Amino acid sequence: MSIYSSLALALCGASDKTYQDIAQTLNFETAHLQELGDRLAEVKTGDKLDTLKLANGVFCDAGLEVNPLFTSDVQTYFHAEGKQVDFVSNCEEARQYINGWIEEHTEEKIKGLLSSDSIDNSIRFVLVNAIYFKGTWKKVFDRDDTHDAPFYTLDGKKVTVPMMETHGVYEIYFCSEINATCAKIPFKTCHMLLVVPKDKKGLPRLLKHLLDIRHREHFEALFKSSNYNEVRYDLLLPKFKLGANGKGMDLKEIVSGMGAASMFDPNEAKFERITTKERLCVSAMVHKAMIEVNEEGAEAVAATKVWGVFLSKNPCINADHPFLFFIVTDNGFPVFAGHVINPLEE
Repeated sequence: MSIYSSLALALCGASDKTYQDIAQTLNFETAHLQELGDRLAEVKTGDKLDTLKLANGVFCDAGLEVNPLFTSDVQTYFHAEGKQVDFVSNCEEARQYINGWIEEHTEEKIKGLLSSDSIDNSIRFVLVNAIYFKGTWKKVFDRDDTHDAPFYTLDGKKVTVPMMETHGVYEIYFCSEINATCAKIPFKTCHMLLVVPKDKKGLPRLLKHLLDIRHREHFEALFKSSNYNEVRYDLLLPKFKLGANGKGMDLKEIVSGMGAASMFDPNEAKFERITTKERLCVSAMVHKAMIEVNEEGAEAVAATKVWGVFLSKNPCINADHPFLFFIVTDNGFPVFAGHVINPLEE
């Protein structure tokens, strides 16, 4: 959802073909901005049980004469801020300002979004976004059941990881098109969707299939409630933490591949809703996310026992090899996605 939100901000300032490309990428060709903003607002949570915090910002150079309507739109529809900073004469101060803004809006969980080599005085327009999620499992994992267990990486190596264990009734769906078992693990107000390939080295093939626009219906099927049935299962899930120390990722190549390449092209981009005084293109679109999953739940921030043989007669979902996961709201909107290659690596 973080990327979706950032593209929605760009849509506020886009015009002509650039507007059409971004809208099509969002799969929301005929949407009014208010409708798009309402869709994003529906997925925010902020109670004492589960918290989802988003930071979205549009930063333009101070020399630009920005259309007040654009600033108003991003605030009204997306509760985002349009800011002007001095990229031309003081790009380092601008970088620090943007990073500070992100830290403030994510409870200081996301730091250093923009690296020192990511901003220079040629920059005129930057989109940044970050997401912070903290969730409590509806049924917490017992710490006493966490044990050392093998995890098999894509290169065939075996590493020892802290593996959480629980038993219960879960909503399960086997998707034959991607040869994977999908399980909903509920938080208090949303859930984690775990997608575990049957093949221990099957994650790359699974991701390639799901990212292919020709297979969009297979991706959408993962979030369709009618595909799931309640089944008693044993669940093995490694503790993991992603994104805490990593750099922000430039999404230019990814978003271009999704169909919105024109927004980055100096010769094609049109952002006349931002300004008509000069031609703009998006110089960078930087994304950073983090999540930590443990016995209590997940935060986008003990004694163990030796691995043994399962004696339960229940079928088992064993995430002992690379897998995909989503954080999904109760209305079926995926707000966070990631994949785990090695739980020991952040």
